[in-house]
Amino acid sequence: MILYFNTGQYDKIVEISAEIDISFLSSRGKREYEFMIGHIKYLKGEIFEAYNLLKKCENYFLTHKYYGDLCMLYEDLYCITNNPIYKKKKDECKNKIGRKNIITTSL
Repeated sequence: MILYFNTGQYDKIVEISAEIDISFLSSRGKREYEFMIGHIKYLKGEIFEAYNLLKKCENYFLTHKYYGDLCMLYEDLYCITNNPIYKKKKDECKNKIGRKNIITTSL
């Protein structure tokens, strides 16, 4: 799913996600799943669902220093809420060096 996410093949992710029982995923797997689905729902205008899914990921990504993912998460949350705190948070984490992210810059 991560490869499809990074190449913008969101319809493929939606198709695959219909087959996933998230109760079997690890905590990390659940957050990555929620992040990808949350971003896709935001893009599709499903704002309430997107907001709830993205907020579930925020603390996990902060704790694990997934700054690339946080930048996208905060950008989505800013666009959803128009709350400047998310713009500020995005700017704060934009240049931080973190650990493995779902979002890759090499693609």
